[in-house]
Amino acid sequence: MSTLDAIVPNIRRHVDDLGDSTDGMLSSIVIYTLVGSILGFQCYNSALNFAPCPKKYEGKDRYKWRNIMGSFLHAIISGTSSLYCLYSSPEILDDLIRNYNVHCEVLVALSTGYFVYDLFDILAYKRLANTWPLLLHHVVIFCCFGIAMYTKNYLGYALVSLTAETNSIFLHARQLLLMVNTSKQSKLYLVNSVINIITFLVFRFGVLLWMGWWLTQHADEVPFLLVAVATSGLVIMIVVNIVLFYRLLMSDFILGKDRQPKDSSILDK
Repeated sequence: MSTLDAIVPNIRRHVDDLGDSTDGMLSSIVIYTLVGSILGFQCYNSALNFAPCPKKYEGKDRYKWRNIMGSFLHAIISGTSSLYCLYSSPEILDDLIRNYNVHCEVLVALSTGYFVYDLFDILAYKRLANTWPLLLHHVVIFCCFGIAMYTKNYLGYALVSLTAETNSIFLHARQLLLMVNTSKQSKLYLVNSVINIITFLVFRFGVLLWMGWWLTQHADEVPFLLVAVATSGLVIMIVVNIVLFYRLLMSDFILGKDRQPKDSSILDK
């Protein structure tokens, strides 16, 4: 037996160990949703070139408006849909490794498509040094969701992580309010700021900590390679969110409005 003949079966065995499914592959519905999501968000982005936008963003900075509008749309879709999916199918929480339904699978694929689209949009228009938290976030999500979609395991775990997008609704609404020159002293902005902080603590830190706790309780059911990937992803996500939360607090609650540019983004450096 040649060395290659000995290596190939071992590689196949380790790939199969990523999940209990022996026929791991992307289903047609996942592929269609993934591609459709990338194209759909790109078409939405392009259509915004013909839509009214704040005067300041009518020129070369229009891409900022388009990007935030795309992120806001995704947050509404994935945040509300993930909560509805868990509410309507609570059995998914009984086994986050194997339990899922078509709604769950489609939502994970749709969000993966969005993150792929947004990754390239960021690389095309923004400086890498200014947006590293978002880029790191997108790469981690793509790797973890990709494994879930391929193995058809851990889709429930991926669905739980998408509930963090509930906070993104208010995070991006904050940026849109600043873009249209809403005063930070206005009631609308203050209400959104409070909801933003609460949902950040619940749906970002709370969900991430719960996911970490779940992983420690089920480590013996998950292949070591995936435990390592998930643990690394969670650590990265916690660090990224600590950075974002610090920027949010500094911008809206600690620094005075005269020390922070009114339309500055906490998602940038």
